[in-house]
Amino acid sequence: MTNILNQREGQEVLTPSYLEKYTWPELDPNTVDQPVKLWTPEAAAAVARAAANFPLNPEHFLKQTAAMPVHRKLLWLFGHDAFNFNGTTRVREDAQNIARLEKLVAAGEPIPIPFPVFCAIPSPAKQITRPGVTAGERASIHFFMELDALARQVYAPGIRIHILSDTALYNSALQNSPAAAAAYLAGLRQLVVDLGAAHCVTVHDYASLLAPYAGEFDRHYNAFYLRLLAGDPTVLPREELANIFRSVRASINTERLGLSYQDIRAVFGPDRGEGHPLAATVDNMAKAALLDQVSVRLACGVIDLPERLWPGHIRASVHKGLKSGVAILGLRVHPEYYHRSHLLPYHGKPWIRPDGRMIVEPEFALRSRPELTRIVNEAGQSLLYIA
Repeated sequence: MTNILNQREGQEVLTPSYLEKYTWPELDPNTVDQPVKLWTPEAAAAVARAAANFPLNPEHFLKQTAAMPVHRKLLWLFGHDAFNFNGTTRVREDAQNIARLEKLVAAGEPIPIPFPVFCAIPSPAKQITRPGVTAGERASIHFFMELDALARQVYAPGIRIHILSDTALYNSALQNSPAAAAAYLAGLRQLVVDLGAAHCVTVHDYASLLAPYAGEFDRHYNAFYLRLLAGDPTVLPREELANIFRSVRASINTERLGLSYQDIRAVFGPDRGEGHPLAATVDNMAKAALLDQVSVRLACGVIDLPERLWPGHIRASVHKGLKSGVAILGLRVHPEYYHRSHLLPYHGKPWIRPDGRMIVEPEFALRSRPELTRIVNEAGQSLLYIA
C-alpha cells in the first residue's frame, strides 16, 4: 500500500463509499409494503447466475490466447475487463506482472492472489438488518470460482485467492461489537465451505496474520497516527481529507445510537447533519475513526504482509490506480463492480435486476421500492432483493 493516500497520477484512488449522492425516500423504508420471501435454493441459483453474468466465455479466451505462452494467457485473462477494472492494457503489459507470472508458472503451483477485501460495516443506512454475510459475499465467492475455472483451462494448478478480511483489522475504527466482527469472519469461512470453493479461495483474518509483526506494526501505526494528528499534509493531503472523511463517516457503527430513519436521513443524507443534534457526535466518532483507520492502512503498507507471506504474488485491490508504480490487478468482486455498481458488497445490500445483473446499493434505497421482493433468512434479516 502507498504511504500517501491520494488521487494524483500514479497513486491508488480509494473507492468512495459515502451516502449523500443517493436519493433518500421521505418516509421510513420499513413502512413500505414489500413482498418478502425466505431464502431458497432458487435464490441461491439466481445469485450464482448473476456471478457468472460477465462478457467472457472459455472459447473466446482460448482462441484469443492460443499462440501465447502460459503466463501470458493467464495475464490476458486477469487483465480482461470482465475481471479487472484497472486498465486492461496497463495490467497485461506491466513488467512486474509479466515477470512474476512467468516465474510462478515455471514453479507449477497455484497462482497466489492476496486480496484485502470483506469487512463488517455497521452502518444502519447501508444495511438496515445485518445478518453477517449476505448474497453479495456469496456472489463474490462464485465469481472468484469462475475466474479459477477459466484459469484452469490453460494452467491446471489454477489460482488461489487469499482473502485478507480486514473486519478485525479495522474494527477499532469501525467499532462493530466483538461478537459481530467474529461472526462475520466465521460466516465468510463457512461460505467458502458451503460453496465448495476451498480449492481456490482461502479466507484469512488480516489482523491475526499481522500478529508475528505486532511490534513493528505498532511502531509504524503510532508514527503515522501522530503525524495525522498533527495535520501533516505529506501523509494525508488536506484537499483529500473531506472525501475520505465522508466515506469513513458513512461506515462507522452508528447502530448503537438508536437513530430513527429520519435521524439517519438527516445525518447521512444530502445535508450531512446540518442542524441535527447528533451530527456533532457522529462527526467526532468519524474523526477518531479516520485517524485510526488511515494509520492502520499506512502501517500495513510499510509491513507489506502479502509480499512476506506470498513472495512474488500477483496483487489484487478493490481500488483503482498504481501501487508503488505497479499496475496491480483491479479485481472486481462481482461482475458489475466498477461498471453499474460502485459499492462493495458489504457496503450495502445486493439486488438482482430483471436482466439478471447484480447491483449493490444502500439498503434504504432498496427497502423503499415496493416492486422489489426482499429475500430474508429465518430471522427476517435481508439477504437479497430481486426485481
